[in-house]
Amino acid sequence: NFYLAAGEYDLNGNQKDGLKLIGQGNGVKLANTTKFAGGKATGAICHAISLENVTITNTVYTMENGGKSTFTNVTFAAGFREGYGTGVVFTDCTFGSNSEGYALHFQTDNASEGGRITLNGCEFEGGKVHLGGKRAYAFTNCDFAEGTDFQVWSTITLKGCTVDGVAITNENIATFFPKLDLAKVT
Repeated sequence: NFYLAAGEYDLNGNQKDGLKLIGQGNGVKLANTTKFAGGKATGAICHAISLENVTITNTVYTMENGGKSTFTNVTFAAGFREGYGTGVVFTDCTFGSNSEGYALHFQTDNASEGGRITLNGCEFEGGKVHLGGKRAYAFTNCDFAEGTDFQVWSTITLKGCTVDGVAITNENIATFFPKLDLAKVT
């Protein structure tokens, strides 16, 4: 475990499987300038790491072993985009959105088939929540801002979730999320 005092840090070159970074207090900001895919994409988490009590200031995504990362009390100030993986876990995280309007986005990819993405107690400040196929998604006690553009190409479970504090029910889900394919929702 590595404990970080308030300040600004960069994950570039500082990732390895099993790394755990824990922010002490508020004010720990991480940029992630790690490039992947031929240097075209910035923000890659490509190792199975654990981040806790930090704010990530730029858009990030997971790929390779990063698809098994865990995030606890992490604020994704510029959203989470083009994620890959089979076992990413988000607990008590906050999702802002990036310049494209994405708060949370996972790709459809065969390598993630049969996987599960877990979100517990997370808050979505709006934007797009678009979830690709080949894996399942489980949301428990999450809160979505009204107007969140929620679309899925896979199965999802919503348990104890709300929109601006109002419980999501079978009666109001289509009103809250008009683009959501309700046949894929439990």
